[in-house]
Amino acid sequence: MISWQTVSRWNLDPALEAQYLIERAEGAMQANGDVLFRASANFASTGLAATAARDSLSEVLRDIDFVEAQLTDLLIAAREATITLDEIVQRVQGSHDYALDEHLVINIDGTVELGAQVWIDARAEAATMPQPLPDPQSKDHSPDFETTEAYTRAKAAKLNLEREIGKILTMAQSLDDSLTSACENITSSTTSGQSIELSSIEFSADSFTDALTSDKSPSEIRALWDSLSPEQQSSLESDYPHIIGSTNGIPFETRSRVNEKLAEARSLDLTEQIDAIQDKMNNLTLDNELDIHEYSELSKEKNSLALERDYLNQVTKSPERTFILFDPDSNRIIEQNGSLTASTTEVYTHVPGTGTSYKSFQDGSATAFPSNMVETAPDITPNTEVASFTFMDGDFEGDGAWIEWGAGERGNINANHLQVKGESLKDFQDALAIEASGIGADINIGGHSASQSVVFSSENFGAWYNQVNSLSGSYAPGDWNANASTGYDHYYYKPEFLNMFMVGPAPSPLGAEAFENHSYDGTDPFSNHARTNGDTTENDLLTRELIHEIQAD
Repeated sequence: MISWQTVSRWNLDPALEAQYLIERAEGAMQANGDVLFRASANFASTGLAATAARDSLSEVLRDIDFVEAQLTDLLIAAREATITLDEIVQRVQGSHDYALDEHLVINIDGTVELGAQVWIDARAEAATMPQPLPDPQSKDHSPDFETTEAYTRAKAAKLNLEREIGKILTMAQSLDDSLTSACENITSSTTSGQSIELSSIEFSADSFTDALTSDKSPSEIRALWDSLSPEQQSSLESDYPHIIGSTNGIPFETRSRVNEKLAEARSLDLTEQIDAIQDKMNNLTLDNELDIHEYSELSKEKNSLALERDYLNQVTKSPERTFILFDPDSNRIIEQNGSLTASTTEVYTHVPGTGTSYKSFQDGSATAFPSNMVETAPDITPNTEVASFTFMDGDFEGDGAWIEWGAGERGNINANHLQVKGESLKDFQDALAIEASGIGADINIGGHSASQSVVFSSENFGAWYNQVNSLSGSYAPGDWNANASTGYDHYYYKPEFLNMFMVGPAPSPLGAEAFENHSYDGTDPFSNHARTNGDTTENDLLTRELIHEIQAD
């Protein structure tokens, strides 16, 4: 069994180096196979000797394909391990930070004790509390420390930290078992049929896209993608743009390129529609009520199409904006603001809340908060660069919001809807973790209004964040537990009506002990609630404090 002492010494650098070496070996084997395949194809001589030579080449090619397939399997395992190890290292550090903040002691075996400061604080608190009259039959007249706030808080924190350490050790054991199994497969000369097929010269695009749409983790998909040649990748981008542009695990750079082409094509189509509508408007005489009414309706339709076209053009023409997911017909959009580079220190997923639809992206309201956060972060905290991802995965056709308050079909009290959206967000965060791990950026998330429930649901599915920010956020599902290694902050303007809502045993972020509260003077409750999703002009102090928090954690 993996011990806490062992896990506490783990670091990411050796795993990254091993992954790099495996990638190089897999690439070299693929290149060698391509050279031999071309040599075999060009071998036109006849006769017994020539036939024997071709047979020998074919046998060598099969051997190379097999070794390449083994390396692909090992690369999948190594990439999974690297992402998991990165999270473990950060969670271990977060656990030590949490223990320090809560005056707890983590022993070498991973057990947790109350630190001396807890008892000092409990004694001081007990001394100020009214004490019952001593029992004359008892010699113990000491104050009741267990009723003090200092003690009860520390006991709750101890339980939370023990839960987190248990999660970390389970992850560590699973990682170790997976790597051991992958290495044993190498020594026993076994490999997966899928890797054999992908490593074969007779590459099948259909088989690969089947693999992408099967139940695979983003890190598995990334390893499969990396096992392809540049020519194979380019072919898939051209032939299957919707799959490549929407699959978690495909590199963001590739998804961005594919999705921008889809958005540009849609923009051209919108322009054609706008021109056709304008032709109809030009042919109306406007000398009767029917024409006037039709002109008005056509004008509304034209303006709506123009709003979408202008939005698409703004994103595709900006070097700082792109689409990581672009499927507007299914109300699925992930817009990136800011670049992912070696200097990026924070990645921030923004989950816009109640009433958000594709129209909210077009008019800028969905991305107002994160885009301004990206722009102002370097000025607020030097050496802090943020890349944000505004997430909406509605997965339905037609108009309407992807999340609402209540128990309706897309409501945040609808357990089924919340689970589906939470799992979807978790899957995207796993893909984002691959990108962030490569540059060492922290992973942060913020949910506004009803979407905070989706953030909590993603944690239930195993998503992990350095920092969770509630922006006037809604309740946590009743089975949610805070991660001790994650920082939690709740931002709102007073009065905030959502602070009063609790669903069954589920707390509002205001009532969850894990959250640090940041309140600001506001106006009326409804304006206050919407304000936390606005831009910097409305949220200057809030934005500053949030950026300081994510940078500090």
